Amino acid sequence: VFILIISLILSALLHQAGTTENLARYCLMNSPLQPLMASIIGLIPNCAISVMFTILYMKQTISFGSLIAGLCSAGGLGLLVLLKRNNDKKDTALILGIMVIISTIIGLILQYNWFGINKIFSVFGIQV
Repeated sequence: VFILIISLILSALLHQAGTTENLARYCLMNSPLQPLMASIIGLIPNCAISVMFTILYMKQTISFGSLIAGLCSAGGLGLLVLLKRNNDKKDTALILGIMVIISTIIGLILQYNWFGINKIFSVFGIQV
């Protein structure tokens, strides 16, 4: 039921955005906040989020760094288990915070090509 509700909400949001240009504006295109936003959205436990990130990247609405940031923070349904079974809310918040921070840093490194990391992808014929 939870996955169905999240899927319906995502579909409604994408429908409301309208054109790709509007969606790019909502997604903070070329902003350093975009990987952070993608990391936070990636925490939603649903495989539709991963598909959404991939489609947005293919439409050039989000950057490669934001794609990776969103996918890195996606813990799948494991996050639901963590939230349900872990009684210590501070530990849970710490784990989620670490996931978001690391995913955001990785996304920023890839988005702005810090350390020349995009050269690694060119070895495999991938243009980032």
